[in-house]
Amino acid sequence: MNDRIAIFPRWREGGRVDVGGGTALRFGEGIGKKEDYECEAAAIKYLEESGRRNQPWAMVVGIYAPHPPWQAQRQYLEQYRREEIPLPQWPPGYVENQHPVHKRKRKLWQKAAFPDEMVRGARHTYFALTTRVDDQIGRILAALERSGQLEETLVVYTSDHGEMLGEHALWNKSSLLEESAHVPMILSWPGTLSQGKRVGECVSLVDLTATLLDLSDSPKEMPLDGRSLRALAAGGDPTWRNEAICELYATWTDRPIAMLRSGRYKLHLSHEEAPQLYDLQTDPYEKKDLSGEVARRAVLLEMTRRLTSIWDSAALNQRVLESQDRRLREQRASTL
Repeated sequence: MNDRIAIFPRWREGGRVDVGGGTALRFGEGIGKKEDYECEAAAIKYLEESGRRNQPWAMVVGIYAPHPPWQAQRQYLEQYRREEIPLPQWPPGYVENQHPVHKRKRKLWQKAAFPDEMVRGARHTYFALTTRVDDQIGRILAALERSGQLEETLVVYTSDHGEMLGEHALWNKSSLLEESAHVPMILSWPGTLSQGKRVGECVSLVDLTATLLDLSDSPKEMPLDGRSLRALAAGGDPTWRNEAICELYATWTDRPIAMLRSGRYKLHLSHEEAPQLYDLQTDPYEKKDLSGEVARRAVLLEMTRRLTSIWDSAALNQRVLESQDRRLREQRASTL
């Protein structure tokens, strides 16, 4: 039996999962996952291999941190004063009046409210881990430079998800709020891409495939959902559609949820529930839902039309339920 079958969310049971969550946050001094250091060492060894410059190559370096359980070495923890780590802030009554999608996530994962010192300690360790990862990336880039290939190598830094870190009284990932869904993306290629340029347009992880194929002059063997970032990174792309879409069907939800970011506005949709609309220009932390404001109704309707034209929550909900039912039958059959 595939052990991962046991941890998918049971949507017919309100999104229940069999692992994860709890009444405490795990953090403190330690080395974290040894795989992170093994990954760094393997990357450096790969770059130092003789003959590497004589053939095209591509490498993916997947460092786990910063990720719970949070553990960081003392030299990184000491770079931050725990007592100065800020706590999450929100207006009075905000948590009590949150959209149901956020309340369910908290109920499914968190199980209890965490005391301030635990929250501050977890955030402290997260900050320390981020600095540790920055050092690891620096050592890998130094190896690339020693190999003489820095000027001819495209380097991309990004992540699969963020971390709520107590913002909105939520933790972990599996949320479409900015702290979880908005991830860094840095492209570096000296002499080919502009240096020090900050791009404000919306882009997506699916754009990376098209970008890598474009920059390496590789043929496209199949249609792609993403668009190449080449022109946008090089100086600007007047044809760029300033939008990004994200979907979630994984743990800590009991129904399909999706978001559309279009310019300054961001729309959240949750199957059979009220929408949420935020203006990230005036409200970057998504604290004020504008979906009920008459002045934003046209924006809400147009963004809802655009998202639902390609995202059918009812059909997706049925597909997920059928898939989960099948997997549960397979799981029960494997234990007989």
